[in-house]
Amino acid sequence: MPERVEFLVDGTHVHADLYLPQDMKAGERRPGIVVGHGFSGVRDMLVPQGTYFSNAGYVTLAIDYRSFGTSGGAVRGEQFPERHMEDLSAGISYLQTRDDVEHDRIALWGTSFGGAVALGAGARDRRARAVIAQVPIVDGRSWMRGLRDAEQWEDLLDAIDEDRARRFRGEQSRRIPVSLPFGSRDICAMPTSDDALQFQTTMPETWRGDMSMESLEKVLQFNPIATIAQISPRPLCIIMNTGYEVIHPMDAVMKAYANAAEPKRLVLLPYDQLGFYADEGQDAAMGAALGFLKEVLPVGSTVGGAVPRSRFAS
Repeated sequence: MPERVEFLVDGTHVHADLYLPQDMKAGERRPGIVVGHGFSGVRDMLVPQGTYFSNAGYVTLAIDYRSFGTSGGAVRGEQFPERHMEDLSAGISYLQTRDDVEHDRIALWGTSFGGAVALGAGARDRRARAVIAQVPIVDGRSWMRGLRDAEQWEDLLDAIDEDRARRFRGEQSRRIPVSLPFGSRDICAMPTSDDALQFQTTMPETWRGDMSMESLEKVLQFNPIATIAQISPRPLCIIMNTGYEVIHPMDAVMKAYANAAEPKRLVLLPYDQLGFYADEGQDAAMGAALGFLKEVLPVGSTVGGAVPRSRFAS
C-alpha cells in the first residue's frame, strides 16, 4: 500500500501517494518519478502506474493537483495548467527531501492532459531528468477547438467572456460539466464520445464531474508545443496510440514531436483512445515507459557501488 504524504505549494496542501520499492535496503537510494493524472483526474486513478513503477525499482509519487481529489483548494476543479506544472515541480522538490531518493535522478510522467503538464513542467524545470508523456495534449486551444463544431466553439468563447465579467463582479466562476456527448449544445469542458463517457462512470469517489468555467480560459492559454524543445538535452519519450482516437489528436502530437529536440523517442502502439487505461494496452504503455526509464535513469544502488550511467546522460 502507498504511503500518504502531503506538502505545501503556495500555502495549499497537495496530497500524494508515495510508492516505495519493496526490495529497498537500508540506506539505499533509488531514482524517483512524479506521475500526474489526466483532465479532471485524481491520484486514485494512478494506482496501476504507482505500483508498476515502484515494483520496477523507482520511488514513485502520484499527486492530486491542487483543487482536485483530496488536495486543498477552496474552489474545486480548477484545471489551471500553470498551477499543475508548479505542483509537479513541487513533487520533485518533495522527493529531493527524502533520503531514499537520488536527488538528481527524478523523472516526470503524465497521461493525456497530464502529459501536457509533464511536457510543460519538464521544459521549465531542469531537475526533471527525463519526461514521459502518454497520449499528451500539446496545444490547449487547438484541442478545445477540435472537440467542437463551429457553433459550439463560438458558444464556448462567448461563455468564457461572460465568465470573465462574472468574476469581475466578484462572483464565483460558473460550474460546468467535465464532459457531455459530442453534439450537445450545452457548455462543458470536454465534449467526448460515448465510450469515454462510460469510462467516467468508473471513476473513483474522489473524482467529481464538474469544474470551473475559468479552467477553460486557462486551458486555451496553455501551449506546451511552444516550449517542448526546451526539455533537451534531457531525454523525452512520447507514447501514442494508433487506433480509434477522437480525444488525443495524432497530428498535433506528431507536430510536437517534430518540434522537440534530441534526445527523444516516439513509441506508437496499436490501441484505441482508452486502450492505455486497462489490460493489455495499459501493460504495453507502461512497459514502453519503463523500457525508456531503464535506459535513461537505470535503477542502481548507491550503496556499495556507482549508479549506472545513462546513454542519454547530459
